[in-house]
Amino acid sequence: MSPGMHPVQDVGIGAIEIYFPKNVVNQTDLEKFDGCSKGKYTVGLGQEQMGFCADNEDVVSISLTVTDALLRKYEIEPSSIGFLAVGTETLIDKSKSVKTELMKLFGDNHDIEGVDVKNACFGGTQAVFHAIDWVYANYSMEKRNAIAVLADIAVYEPGPARSTGGAAAIAVLITPDAPIAFDRGLRATYMASSWDFYKPIGKTCTEYPIVDGPVSLQSYMNALDSCYVRYKEKALKIYGEALIAAVAKFLFRDYENGKGEYNGSYAMLGIYDDLSRILFFAYGSGSASAMFSAKIRDRTDNRLSQMQAVCRCAITRLDERLECTPETYTEAMKMREVFLASEVPVTPKANGTGPSSTSLFPGTYYLRALDEKYRRSYEVLPYRAVSENHENGIVNGIQGEGDS
Repeated sequence: MSPGMHPVQDVGIGAIEIYFPKNVVNQTDLEKFDGCSKGKYTVGLGQEQMGFCADNEDVVSISLTVTDALLRKYEIEPSSIGFLAVGTETLIDKSKSVKTELMKLFGDNHDIEGVDVKNACFGGTQAVFHAIDWVYANYSMEKRNAIAVLADIAVYEPGPARSTGGAAAIAVLITPDAPIAFDRGLRATYMASSWDFYKPIGKTCTEYPIVDGPVSLQSYMNALDSCYVRYKEKALKIYGEALIAAVAKFLFRDYENGKGEYNGSYAMLGIYDDLSRILFFAYGSGSASAMFSAKIRDRTDNRLSQMQAVCRCAITRLDERLECTPETYTEAMKMREVFLASEVPVTPKANGTGPSSTSLFPGTYYLRALDEKYRRSYEVLPYRAVSENHENGIVNGIQGEGDS
């Protein structure tokens, strides 16, 4: 190792930001709208609400929103980033990566490695793995960090799968000496070929996937079982029985706290107060999966406190979302279909006479238009924006519950 270069250790999450759309539909209402039995979505899927985007948000806009917020809230210098990857299956172009659009946020810093990673729900996890590996390989020389963006807008055609949709984006700063450090050498993967969920290129242009539910469930369980067996083998080699005992203790505590009537955040407090190691499992149809872990190194670290504050703000934002009727949600999905099939140039219907804070959170990037060459342009809703248009609307361009 060259003089002045020190070994890189404890690479992990040094900052995090979360974005989800402002529009939401209640699953209980959707159960009634779809003519389902009570509890099919809320109990069967474990969901109370589902966020969604109209036609003025796409994977680029939500990735811009979350990355810009990460840089701004943590005062990250664009020049300090040497790697950026985006994990997504929500493709709007078969060649140009989402990452290239994010380069607009980094000023004169064009020396940033990384592109998009795709494999259903697993792409984001692989983007994080790439970011971790880049820091281990390059930080000693470059003294720069990495960012991984995980973003998707999940939409389904009318039917039983539509209730499993959603939309969100997460951006994480990957650094050495991180307050949440990933365990090195403890990635257990399981890769196989399955046709449980896919989005083929064909004669029709659609965002909707082809889904085989029973095959997907079996593929998921096979992946989970295989990853756990392999993770346990690796953990025993590295840490011995102590780690396995710690994981078992955590799972038992989880089981104990899950008994009886759920008591909100108080019931979960005992788990998270002394949680020191986190076990992750990620699965993406097709299929790709991994089990890995991380440890919380120092609870007094200011970076951890800042991440907790950001997460608390995100929880608060959940209560600031706009509850839409199933009819409004269905119309938003129809708007996305029409927009995708439209002749260009075209402007998203949801923009109406201009996006407002009734349909977007302040600081949200949105799709402004597609020009005659299918090039997409974006704008951002200013912070502290006050709505002047569609004051009673839920989604601009859609009649809201308050409209007459």
